Amino acid sequence: VSEPWIISRYVMSSGMNYLRAIMRGVLLRLQNSTGGHAATAWSITGILGLAAVVYGYLQLRAQRLRTKREANVDGAGLRSASYQGPADARAPDALSGSAAAERSAAPASQAQSSVLPGLSGLAACLQGVSSLTLSLPGTLLEEPSANALEDSASVMPSMIPLVLELARRVNLYALAHVASDVGEATVRGALEHAGLLGPNHGQLPPHRLLFCGTREGKASMVRQLEPQLHIDADAETVRQLQRFVPSLVLVGGKGVVAGGNVRHEPDLAVALGFSH
Repeated sequence: VSEPWIISRYVMSSGMNYLRAIMRGVLLRLQNSTGGHAATAWSITGILGLAAVVYGYLQLRAQRLRTKREANVDGAGLRSASYQGPADARAPDALSGSAAAERSAAPASQAQSSVLPGLSGLAACLQGVSSLTLSLPGTLLEEPSANALEDSASVMPSMIPLVLELARRVNLYALAHVASDVGEATVRGALEHAGLLGPNHGQLPPHRLLFCGTREGKASMVRQLEPQLHIDADAETVRQLQRFVPSLVLVGGKGVVAGGNVRHEPDLAVALGFSH
């Protein structure tokens, strides 16, 4: 039996007992006031009216309890669905350690085996690079902004093998500018579902996935990490980092940043020497 039904039944039972007590008290008063004679039609009408008011109040109270309970259940379902991924990607803690590792590693190994032969140009682009920071929106994720990540996070399938190889070769730090905890959870769930985030060799370690709430915060994080190469789709961030990072790549066609240490490339794959 559902809990809301039990509560409703309890409220109705208590309400009826309360109603009977009120009616008995009113009848006694009427009998006393009329010297023990039967109540008049007007008195009986008043009692029935009072009974209807009390009954209506109890009904409304029970209905509000049911509505509140249903709203809480629906709200919990909506929050879990907002991650835009399967249950194991949204709540990895619910899995055992071995099961979580197997599920997160499977997409990664499949992606590597299918595209790795085309990554011969990557080594030349990473020459002298031991630490690399990658801003995810617009490079690995299709969503270009923090506001867009509030609704969904879509990993570009063609970029998955490239990022996995980056994580194998250098100290890779992935950054995401998000508007709230919702955006953070959405990005994290998308990377886990794609097999990019995890404890296995060739995956991005969870502690190297970093989030910030402002563009300035992202630039500050990059400066503290001191990478040899930073890749970003936001021209303003690249402009702020020009004096602090030896080499930068601005991905996409939005904005131009002049400078000898800034390259402009159409996407992440081309930026790292991988031809589609």
